[in-house]
Amino acid sequence: MTRFNIIGSTPVRSRLAAAGLLLLASVIAPAAPGRRVPEERTLSLTLRQCLDTALRENLALSIERLNPAMDALALKEVRERYLPQFELTYQNGDTNTPGTWGVEGSDIASSFDSVNLGLVQSFPWGTSLSLGVSSAMTDTTRSFSLINPSYFSSVRLDVRQPLLRGFGSKAANVEGIKAARAVEMADASVRAAAAQTAFEVEAAYWNLVLARENLKVQESSLASSRQILDRNREAARIGTESGIGVLNAETEVARYEDAVLAASRAVQSQEDLLRKLLRLPAGGEAGIIPLDRPEIEIREVSAADVLRAALANRPEMDIARRRIDNSRSDVDYFRNQSLPKVDLNFSFWSPGISGVRYVYQDDNPLSGVVIGRIAGGRGESFSDILKGKYPNWSVTLTLEVPIASFLSRTGLARARAAGEQNELRLEKEKNDIEFEVRDVIRELEAKARMIASSARYRELTEKRVASETQRYQQGLVGSEWLFNYRRELANAKSAEIQAVIEYKIALARLDRITGASPAAGGERNPS
Repeated sequence: MTRFNIIGSTPVRSRLAAAGLLLLASVIAPAAPGRRVPEERTLSLTLRQCLDTALRENLALSIERLNPAMDALALKEVRERYLPQFELTYQNGDTNTPGTWGVEGSDIASSFDSVNLGLVQSFPWGTSLSLGVSSAMTDTTRSFSLINPSYFSSVRLDVRQPLLRGFGSKAANVEGIKAARAVEMADASVRAAAAQTAFEVEAAYWNLVLARENLKVQESSLASSRQILDRNREAARIGTESGIGVLNAETEVARYEDAVLAASRAVQSQEDLLRKLLRLPAGGEAGIIPLDRPEIEIREVSAADVLRAALANRPEMDIARRRIDNSRSDVDYFRNQSLPKVDLNFSFWSPGISGVRYVYQDDNPLSGVVIGRIAGGRGESFSDILKGKYPNWSVTLTLEVPIASFLSRTGLARARAAGEQNELRLEKEKNDIEFEVRDVIRELEAKARMIASSARYRELTEKRVASETQRYQQGLVGSEWLFNYRRELANAKSAEIQAVIEYKIALARLDRITGASPAAGGERNPS
């Protein structure tokens, strides 16, 4: 039942009564047809849901995930260089030229066609191989030709093997080796970005919890201050309280109204930050309600175990090691490039010829008397190849001395300098991790002590406020003293919640430092 206690003169009481009835009617009256009563929209989320959403939808992480795919394509492109390459050439034409030797004839007309099929294969250790098959036909009006039309076919194999410069996979396939490491480094970068995103999400989640809890503390303090203001106004009306008491109470209410507004803005800011990390619509009307509570879980951690886990699991360490491996590959490559070029070349070819063979009188083409023809086609020329009728081979050894690289070796010097730089970067990464571990362990220890001390301080402040409230109700102290103690209590409650939240965030930071997988959810790496 709703009751209105109206105190004052009759006109004033009448006006206040009317206002109260109108207010009551507006609250309990049903909504007009076609109008909806606005309801507060909320989005309730657990920390696990936030982490899953961020790892799936976070924009920065989505961008980072494209790098391994692009590096994998670059690796595929390098490896495709070692796929066989086929070449096919076809040529057809006619020529008409004046004769330059009287017995050939005044005009020489020829038609020809040729087909060439080739296979080129390179290997990661430096060997290159080419295999070609060709066939050509020539039909001419040139006088005294022995074979016309003629078919000439050939098969040829060439093998080149570097013996010094360019020998071995470290020299011939350095791009492929580094491209494979680039994929591994990109994967490590994704893991580092995922760990950082998980830390940012967890920190934003707990900071939102802190902001909402602080808002509750301020709203509770505001409600208590308004009760004291009502009491002081009533006491001033009957003459037991001075006007300064009412003024102090009004000032305290105004103070907490400002605090509630500031706390509300902090909640909105933390909600926007979490929306950004989760890729939720900006300016969403629904407020985010964290479902997980900041339970106190004090953990014992060992600096040695944490450091060991961090050095073994941190993606940054993997990236630094891969950079050192790349520098060593560069050193091997440029050391090889400073060697003389000694290549062994082996070639084997087998020709075959066929066509319409003319038989001249007395086997003398100059007689011009054809006494017979022996027919032949393109197939017979290939038959010569298969029989190895005209085998040929050659072995060539070539030597080149690169004077510039042999004398200066600038590429090798630069690669060694880059290697030293990457070694220092690895040492710096180790040093940074060591200091991070020391700092987070000190932070955990400090926050654990702060949780205990803030809880003790809040308990003592509650007892003092209860005592002062009783004295105030008995009229032994003024409201200004009670306000001071209540402000201390509000600050103590906020400080206790903040200590728990900061410890939670420190645990999340510990996970990031040790390289814990964000997919593990609430399970943390053992310390």
